[in-house]
Amino acid sequence: MIIYRTFSFIQFIFSVLLRAAYILVAAIALYHYSENPVVTSVIALICVFFFLLTGRDSLIVYADSVEISSGSILWLLRRRKVFQIADIKSMNTEGIFKTGDELYNPTLKGDKPLNKIEIELKNGSRVKIQTSIYMDQLKKAESAVNQLLR
Repeated sequence: MIIYRTFSFIQFIFSVLLRAAYILVAAIALYHYSENPVVTSVIALICVFFFLLTGRDSLIVYADSVEISSGSILWLLRRRKVFQIADIKSMNTEGIFKTGDELYNPTLKGDKPLNKIEIELKNGSRVKIQTSIYMDQLKKAESAVNQLLR
């Protein structure tokens, strides 16, 4: 049973538009294949590669586990980590990347700061994960996990 799931419409739209742009550039490059086959092939391959890499992270809190996964289409780069609630001692989040920072904060245009999730397990180990999930969603997920830990 899902307790909380992170989903951002803004990130969804950005990833869809970015993927569409990569496919459009690849199609335009392949349209000009007869003019310069080497350069257009390289550009098309780079665009397809970036299309496969592009995705958004998600965090799902179930009644018995927490799942963190990336949204990359390429299965080699897809990471998925599942933590059982019984094994988690605490979960902390930190960061400054919040909803709409891509639109309203011009200083973030070149680089995208990542928020951090730190999960401390009962065996003493700590797992640190960097993600592009917005901070307000991470705080809601953190409170859902803390309620399950009580």
